[in-house]
Amino acid sequence: MPHLYPPSPRFPPDDGGAEHAVWRALADQLPDDVALFHGLRIQEAAHEHEIDLLVAWPGVGLAAIEVKGGHITRDAGAWHQGSAPHEHRIDPFGQVQAARHALTRWLAARNHPAARARTAHLAAFPHTRIPADWELPDAPRAMILDRHDLPHAATLVRRAIDAHGAGHAVPTDTDVDDLVTALAGAFPAQVDVLIAAAEHEDRIDQLTREQAHLLDALRNQNRMRVIGGAGSGKTWLALEQARRRAAAGERVALLCYSRGLGRYLERITATWPVRQRPAFVGLFHELPVLWGAAPGDDDDDDDWERRLPTDLGRLAQTRPPADLFDAIVVDEGQDFGALWWPSVLQCLRDPVNGGLFVFMDESQHVFARDGAAPIDLPPVELDENLRSTKQIAQLFGAFGDARLSPRGLPGSPVRVVDVPGRPRSPRPTTPSRPCWTRAGSPARSPCWPPARATPSSATPSTTAATPRTGTTSLPARTCSTATSWASRGWSGPSSCSP
Repeated sequence: MPHLYPPSPRFPPDDGGAEHAVWRALADQLPDDVALFHGLRIQEAAHEHEIDLLVAWPGVGLAAIEVKGGHITRDAGAWHQGSAPHEHRIDPFGQVQAARHALTRWLAARNHPAARARTAHLAAFPHTRIPADWELPDAPRAMILDRHDLPHAATLVRRAIDAHGAGHAVPTDTDVDDLVTALAGAFPAQVDVLIAAAEHEDRIDQLTREQAHLLDALRNQNRMRVIGGAGSGKTWLALEQARRRAAAGERVALLCYSRGLGRYLERITATWPVRQRPAFVGLFHELPVLWGAAPGDDDDDDDWERRLPTDLGRLAQTRPPADLFDAIVVDEGQDFGALWWPSVLQCLRDPVNGGLFVFMDESQHVFARDGAAPIDLPPVELDENLRSTKQIAQLFGAFGDARLSPRGLPGSPVRVVDVPGRPRSPRPTTPSRPCWTRAGSPARSPCWPPARATPSSATPSTTAATPRTGTTSLPARTCSTATSWASRGWSGPSSCSP
């Protein structure tokens, strides 16, 4: 994948997605050492030029691309965009040629080697078909990308540079790096962080979407339990399953226990088309309140463990079928207690055969509950960590019994930060956790296992740009964890407690 500047461009809202279509095709096809710029502006005195897309290709050259969406025609020696009565005249080749020359002059004034690089200009019409035998003196067919060219856009851009590029120099990797520094307008360290974040996000998106085949294969199952460790993409699959069921016309509930996860699910589903949104998205304990139960008291465990779950089952029996659900999707199902599941089933229009899909991680039991989802079929197990950098995935692999293969990109080294536990008053204080040390480590080295892990180069801005590579809380300590650390040369207490 090429380096993208900016990593997430803002495309014009009124071009029918033309710029995004060409940018996406090039971003998917160009080699890793290429730089792809979007919306590059060059100010010359009072005149402003803009290059929609600029390709800087080491060993090849530069290409400036003007993108025009909609219906494009050529008549009486002029280009036109749109259809009557909104048709208007355009000059895509004159526009991109002028912008290309302005960029060359700007680089030459700064004695930049890219000013001497082979440079071509092209026009892209991603919504229009141009005949293969098209030929004009000022617009050869090789300098045009039409809608049928997008699957081969990168190859055609290279051919255009080779055939029509002005200039004689071939840019090196260093030339392109210097061009990025000159045009990106950011300190190199900031650029690197943004690029790494964008690459990581794209990798995560690609890998998690590949998991959709699991839902395809099990689309006829009405009950499913999916087990996977942290970073395996469970929440993405839970959201996708809820979206698919709702899009198929079912009334769907998407439930979880924790407030943070609940608000995240609400934010994501709010961006979907209305017909794809679940009928209810939020906390398990919010549903009985919606149906008339008294809200829970944060200081009363009985409200959350017994009363509200019981109220939900009782209220569900009194609701009309229109209020109940065809399918229920539960994320982080290991947080649900044994008393909760019968009430979940009561919320289905068909408690016996209705859809129930539970996504869970048995190694992330944060709460003292041992409820088992009422699904007799063998679970589907996810065995790859898709959403963490390799360094974080490998570190966290020591804290669970499951073995997940890390498939994320390499990231920054992990820095361990010791965070002492804080007891919750007025409940009994939690015993201090065991402190582990390693032979040969400094006398003031922190206790292990650590409480948090962060990339060692992280700063507040870095963490914001790469949320999945930032601070991550560790699960509760167990004896298996102690055994795992002991096998790595750490020594500590002879006994271990949860």
